[in-house]
Amino acid sequence: METIFWVIVLSLPILPNLWCIWHASRHSFPGPNEQAHWVRTGTFVPIIGGILYLAIGMRRARPLPKPGDDLLAPDKGNTK
Repeated sequence: METIFWVIVLSLPILPNLWCIWHASRHSFPGPNEQAHWVRTGTFVPIIGGILYLAIGMRRARPLPKPGDDLLAPDKGNTK
């Protein structure tokens, strides 16, 4: 029972980094290389990288456009 407790306690610091890598890889960012930088930060800077992403990076993330969305199509509500 004590072993399970320690496995859970010691794996908790990994969760922000896993979230950082997963979330950053599935969202776009304003800067051209920002997505890659966040994934690298979550991968190579343990604990601190995930916490920084939760504090700073999540606010900058935008959802990726869906494959069927055409960003250059005219707005259908403004046609005459």
